[in-house]
Amino acid sequence: MSKTGVNSDKAGRSSGIDHLRSFITVLVLAFHAALAYPTFGFFDPANYLLDSSAPVIDGARWVGFDFFILLTNIFFMALMFFISGLFILPSLRRKGPKVFLLDRLKRLGIPYVFSLLVISPLAYYPSYRLSVKNNGFLSYMDDLFWIGPWPVGPAWFIAMLLVFNFLVVPIQWFFGGKKIGNIDEFNNTKPFVEKPAGFFVILLILGAVAYIPMLYFFAPSYWLIFGPIVFQVSRCVLYFVYFGLGVVLGGRGVESIVSGLGQRLGRGWILWGGVSVVALMWQLAATNGLYAHYTFPERWEHQQGWVNYGISFVFASAALSVFNLSLFQRFVIPPSRLVDSLCKNAYGIYLVHYPFIIWTQFILLDLPLDVVAKFAIVFVVALLGSWGLVAFLRRFEVIGKVI
Repeated sequence: MSKTGVNSDKAGRSSGIDHLRSFITVLVLAFHAALAYPTFGFFDPANYLLDSSAPVIDGARWVGFDFFILLTNIFFMALMFFISGLFILPSLRRKGPKVFLLDRLKRLGIPYVFSLLVISPLAYYPSYRLSVKNNGFLSYMDDLFWIGPWPVGPAWFIAMLLVFNFLVVPIQWFFGGKKIGNIDEFNNTKPFVEKPAGFFVILLILGAVAYIPMLYFFAPSYWLIFGPIVFQVSRCVLYFVYFGLGVVLGGRGVESIVSGLGQRLGRGWILWGGVSVVALMWQLAATNGLYAHYTFPERWEHQQGWVNYGISFVFASAALSVFNLSLFQRFVIPPSRLVDSLCKNAYGIYLVHYPFIIWTQFILLDLPLDVVAKFAIVFVVALLGSWGLVAFLRRFEVIGKVI
C-alpha cells in the first residue's frame, strides 16, 4: 500500500471506496469459510436449516474463529450498506426514477431470483445430506420449494438492498430532488456529517435509535424466514440507517466525500484504530455477559445484559466502520490488473461463492487436517473458484451487464 491524501479517479469515483468494497467481499468469503469451525458451532440433523448455526459444522474447532466471526459480524454488512448508498442519488438524478428502478431490478432483482433458484439449492444440498432427511436430490428440492424453509444464503443482502433502493425514490420525491445531500443548507460552515467526529457521533446516535428498540423485541441472532424472504430482524433498521447515511453523503458527490470526510478520516486512522480496540473489548465482554444468561433456543425476553450488549454493539459497529473507511482513504493499493479484476468481479463473487464454501467444507469433513488448514483450503477454493467463474461469465455481454 502507498500513502496518499486523496485517492480518487478522474470520473469522481474513489479507488479507496472501490477497494474497501472488494475487501469486504473477500471478508464475507472468509466469514462464511470460518462458520464451520468455531467452538460454538452446532448442527441439528433433524432440522438442519432452522436449528443449525451453519450449513456444515466440522468436528475440528478453534476459538480463534469465534473471535474472527464476532469481529466481522459486528460491522461488515452495515458498512457494505453504507457504501452501496453512496452511489444511489447520483444515479437516480442522472437516470430519473423509472430508468433507475428498472436498472435496480436488473442489477439486483435478476441476481436475487437466480440465487433463489440456482445458487442456494446447489449450496445447501451438502447440509441436506448431513440431515436425517437425506433421501436424494429430488426429495431435497421438493422439501426446499414446497415444505420449506427456502434458504437464500448471502442473497438476503441483495434483496434488502433492492428494497432500500426502492424506498429511496419516494423519499427523494418527498424531500425534493437535489435537496437530499445538500446539507450545507443546515450548516453554513462545514457540514457536521463531513467531520470524522461528527460522522462517528451520527452513526452512534442514529444507530442506537435504530437498533436498541429492535433488540428489545428480537434476539440478536433471530432471522425471520418467510418463504424466500429472510432477514435479521434486529438489524434491519440499523442497516437502513447506514444505507441512508451513505445516500445523504453520496448526494454531495463521491468526490466531495473523498476530498472532505475521506481526507480527514485518513489522517486519523491510528485514533480510530484505538477506538475500535476499546469498542471490541467492550462488545466481547457484553456478549459474554448476555449469553451467560441466554442461549439460542430460548425465547427472547430482553434478557439480563441486553442494554449493555446493544449499546456496545452500536459503538463497535460505528468504530470499526469508521476505522475501515479511514484505512482505505489513508492507504491506497497501487493499481494492478489483479486488483482491478477483483474490483470488477466483486459483486459476482459475492453472488456465487456460497456453493464453493459449503461443498468444500463438506468434502473436508472427514479428512484429518488441522482446522486452520481446512479453513484456508475452503477460503482459497471459494475465492479463486468464484472469481474465475465470474470472470468467465462476464465475458458474455448479457451477463456482464448484470454483474
